[in-house]
Amino acid sequence: MTNEELFNLLVRIEGKLDQVQSTPIKTHLKTKEACNYLSVSANTLNKICAEYGINPKPIGGSNYYRVSDLEKLFN
Repeated sequence: MTNEELFNLLVRIEGKLDQVQSTPIKTHLKTKEACNYLSVSANTLNKICAEYGINPKPIGGSNYYRVSDLEKLFN
């Protein structure tokens, strides 16, 4: 790999890092997002919430799940 190719790769990596760092971190997820996060169906999400006492917040007709509550399932 030449110095120029290496430099171009570094520039692309820095651009990707800037994108990641500028993306806001969500603290709450809608039902579909929570399902995708856990790789489960909505029905399974409901069962998990009932079993582990996770209570989504209903706001404007949508349920919002705390990411921190979902992360606790992995610990």
